[in-house]
Amino acid sequence: MAASFSGTLRLLRYVAGIIAGVSPAGFSGKSAAFTAMGWLCRRAKRGLWRCIVALPPLWIFLCAVHLLPDDLMFESKSLPRQPLILYWTKFYDNDFNRRQHLYQEAVRGLRNCPLNNCVITGNRSLLNQSSAVIFHVRDMRWDILPAYRDPQQYYVFHLLESPPHTVTSLASLAPGFFNLTFTYRLDSDIVANSYFQHYKPPMWTDWSSFEETWRVKTKLAVAFVSNCITPSRRNLVLEELREYIAIDVYGKCGPLKCNPTSTKKKAACNGLVSTYKFFLAFENR
Repeated sequence: MAASFSGTLRLLRYVAGIIAGVSPAGFSGKSAAFTAMGWLCRRAKRGLWRCIVALPPLWIFLCAVHLLPDDLMFESKSLPRQPLILYWTKFYDNDFNRRQHLYQEAVRGLRNCPLNNCVITGNRSLLNQSSAVIFHVRDMRWDILPAYRDPQQYYVFHLLESPPHTVTSLASLAPGFFNLTFTYRLDSDIVANSYFQHYKPPMWTDWSSFEETWRVKTKLAVAFVSNCITPSRRNLVLEELREYIAIDVYGKCGPLKCNPTSTKKKAACNGLVSTYKFFLAFENR
């Protein structure tokens, strides 16, 4: 009786290993299950049919296992999966496809990805196969959100504008809807590198060129501004600065005009900037 109990225990441990995807030493393939069954019956000193009658549930289980292919029985195989990134929304009201500049930038960026088989797409029919789903917040529409969400997917918050320049409300979204942030802020999970790129100006070795460059810079400072009233109140900063130093203001918010509507005029505007020692650039909002 003790032998029978001990043998049953060993077989149950083995079956547990099968369920967990582990093949104990000495057992392999389909034959392992039946070898274990025969081993138990011999230890129990019973005939094979008595053993079958004694353990009907286990026998049914072993027969079912016998019908499975060998590669599904005892190994937990991790099949290689191509990481798929789905851009769910439009990007500034444009479809995300091969003609979109963001798509082209993403493809170039993925060439440097450690996972060299990453793919990015705007095809929503591939939602269930996607590892990450990106939402451009300015283009989000509540009536076209995914109907189903895989718990393994990352939902990515994508925004390249400041909050005052974004009117989309996220109040109706469930808490924790987004897993990652992808913005211009340096504390984002993913920083938009188009805003922050390493730039190292060349050392000035030709002093004759330096003197010529300095000679044409006859004016102090210039600013090009068209959005006059902004939440950041940059107009107030500009007005206060003008009380102390000479600043020429071009655009809708200043008396001077330089509209680069053609290639020739654009070159003229660029040449105009080179005549100033300082170029003042404020945040857009």
